[in-house]
Amino acid sequence: MIIEDNVLIELDKSDLKEIKNTGTIIIPNDITEIKEKVFIYNEHLKRIIIPKSVKIIGERALECPYLESIVVEDGNLVYDSRDNCNALIETKTNTLLRGCANTIIPNTVTVIDEIAFISCKGLKKIDIPESVEEMRSEAFYGCSDLETINIKGKLDRILFGTFSSCTSLKRITFPKDLKIIESEAFRSCLSLKYFDVPKGVREIEEYAFYECDNLLLVTIPSSVKKVGVLAFPNNEKMVINCDFNEKPSGWNNEWASGLKRVIWGRN
Repeated sequence: MIIEDNVLIELDKSDLKEIKNTGTIIIPNDITEIKEKVFIYNEHLKRIIIPKSVKIIGERALECPYLESIVVEDGNLVYDSRDNCNALIETKTNTLLRGCANTIIPNTVTVIDEIAFISCKGLKKIDIPESVEEMRSEAFYGCSDLETINIKGKLDRILFGTFSSCTSLKRITFPKDLKIIESEAFRSCLSLKYFDVPKGVREIEEYAFYECDNLLLVTIPSSVKKVGVLAFPNNEKMVINCDFNEKPSGWNNEWASGLKRVIWGRN
């Protein structure tokens, strides 16, 4: 390891060989900082233990697609992995900074950080507990094995790109307070076939379901007053049922450009 003043700056060839052989890295107990991107994209790292001495972890330092276990040693004053959750949590703010394939989100977490699970492999199901009040942009971007999402948190919007490119996603349970589905929230979710927009949603932003090319049936309730450009894909097989007699004025004229099978006045 390349270490300066107790700061882990970079891995050397021997470290990379050790990770390739064992799937594990041992961080010395006197390290106080891990610089950004130290382990990024390492496809062999599966298990990591953060010593209690670490006070700073740089952005994207643990962005490793095949991580299975994240453990923070007891006694760390900045980070924790409470309840054996297999995640890196900022203790003071209850923010989940990085998850992995075996993460179980504790019911004390209030924020899931942006790109917290980005490109995480092996994650098939995730439960968002009621304690979660904010789920930031692209939190689950590119989780290609994710099939089921159960959101219980107090969320009123799904932010930009949150589940974009989750190509195996099939089932989603939404919170009752959901009001806005932001741009590209579910873009390129290729396994989605059926989607009922929850009652109470007011706005679906541009490209929200763009490139979801296998969508067959979508239901849009009368609560939806605004739909952005190309919110839905141009899929000849797809049918959209709308609880309106005609297109509302707040819907972009190109909300589903070229789509031929829209049924108005479903009720």
